[in-house]
Amino acid sequence: MVETTAVVDRDQPKADSGEAPEGLRTLSRTFPSVGRHLAVLDGLRGIALLLVVFSHSSLLGIHMIPGVDMSGTGKVGVWLFFVLSSFLLMHQFLHLDASGRLDGRAWWRYAVRRVLRIYPLYVVFLLVCWLAPLKTFMGPMTGADVLRHLAVVEGRWHTWSIAVEVKYYLLLPLLVLLYIHVARRRFALATLLAAAGIVLHAWWAPAFDVDALRTYVPIFLTGSWVAIAHHHLAHHTPPPRRMRTWAAAAVAATLFALLMAMTPSVWGRLHDMVVPLTYWHRSFTLFGLLWGAFLLCLLQSPAWLQRVFAWLPLRVLGVVSFSAYLWHGPLLANLGWLPFAHGSLPQAVVLFLVLVLGSVASYLAIERPFLRIGRTLGARRPSAGLPDRADRAPT
Repeated sequence: MVETTAVVDRDQPKADSGEAPEGLRTLSRTFPSVGRHLAVLDGLRGIALLLVVFSHSSLLGIHMIPGVDMSGTGKVGVWLFFVLSSFLLMHQFLHLDASGRLDGRAWWRYAVRRVLRIYPLYVVFLLVCWLAPLKTFMGPMTGADVLRHLAVVEGRWHTWSIAVEVKYYLLLPLLVLLYIHVARRRFALATLLAAAGIVLHAWWAPAFDVDALRTYVPIFLTGSWVAIAHHHLAHHTPPPRRMRTWAAAAVAATLFALLMAMTPSVWGRLHDMVVPLTYWHRSFTLFGLLWGAFLLCLLQSPAWLQRVFAWLPLRVLGVVSFSAYLWHGPLLANLGWLPFAHGSLPQAVVLFLVLVLGSVASYLAIERPFLRIGRTLGARRPSAGLPDRADRAPT
């Protein structure tokens, strides 16, 4: 299978090697279609999920972090999801291109895997919101509403991000072809094109539409460029020296601290001002660039820092993040069964545990069977020939 024979990033953290306990190995890693697994990406997905869940719970007066109001950070977490998604998918296409395997079958497998990744669970979720006697933040739904969501022409409450993500899946082939045929696989030209796209978007300033891809194009361009930069550094530069990796670690840690400090309640305290919850909600380009810079620096950092962000609990959350992202809304909307005072720490702890357990069950019962089908579709013998320096496992 591709998982065990494909290329390996030389700066891949050792956390990928599978130190998880036997019972958690199923939940400790995702399965990319190309290339070896990068544990740090799962950990970052877990952080993105926490930002979304903690934000929405804080809006209801339930603070998962005692004394810290995380309201207003939900979109920041979604923007991290967008950067990670655009990075990973472009990263996989770059591997296919480099190994001479970017053919018609690769595009077909990409399309099928994307459908299997999103739609089985999304269909179940929408049917529950439509038919089950539960409160949801989606509001009353009809069969026509369900169809509009599946066609990604509508996205209520947190499902706006799914509409954007699916539309990005249609844009990605164009970005890949631009890199191959227009940029001619040249890093400098690809950088120029990405920068020009972001600048043109700022100049064009399209009308804000929460579930329109055009709103968030700079984020996806950033994530795709980070994949190209990471690929370039791995294939066309000498192995990183200790000073370079430690400098990258310092920048990554600083950027992450800044991003967390930009939580509206924290930002307000730091600047002794009242910061509204929507303060950053139109700053998607800024956060896309910050998350992209953080990700690129983190991938160039020493293994010990990557292990911090690949901490096992974060990776588990990252693996089940799609289930948790969808189901946390109905869970928060139905709190009456909890025998605790509203906003108390016990209530927050129980809610979080129920969300994790429910998301694990959803992942194992609905997501994973279809992901295994998609993984089987991606299985293929590696191309003949010895890998180049960047494709060898680190020593």
